Amino acid sequence: MSAKPIIFQTPYVARLLQANRFTLNRLMIRGGIETSFGSRGQGRQLIFTVEDVSKAAVAYWLFRSGLRMNAIRDALVHRNTKDLCARLTDINEIKKAASEVEFLVTWRLAKGNKAWQEIRLESDVAGLERLLEQRDQFGFVVVPIGRLLRELADRISASSGG
Repeated sequence: MSAKPIIFQTPYVARLLQANRFTLNRLMIRGGIETSFGSRGQGRQLIFTVEDVSKAAVAYWLFRSGLRMNAIRDALVHRNTKDLCARLTDINEIKKAASEVEFLVTWRLAKGNKAWQEIRLESDVAGLERLLEQRDQFGFVVVPIGRLLRELADRISASSGG
């Protein structure tokens, strides 16, 4: 028998992320971030699973780090970010990912008229330093993803009584 899934509505997700509800809703719409349940529309409420909360959290942390919406959308579809978000299905997986990845590093790459967001996940300061020292890269944004994931897992755990 599987455990009962933990689900949240938008106002509670905003509290979990310590975000303004309006900002979070706008980020979800403009970022094209879908939840597992619920639909957009006047008076409709989105229902978030733990995985949905985790994806919204990554988007929100990128937003708070100063990335614009195009960069956030690019970052969310990047293989490294998609793989990370796909792993964040419950509290234990969030804690495990937090212990394995300390930093999410992103920067914009341009080739001709096309630009896209590059993402690397680093497990320690040494890896972060090596990446930041590369002379052909610039415009880095470093998100302390490990700490943020640990805090998120603690808040979800406290909210679910676990």
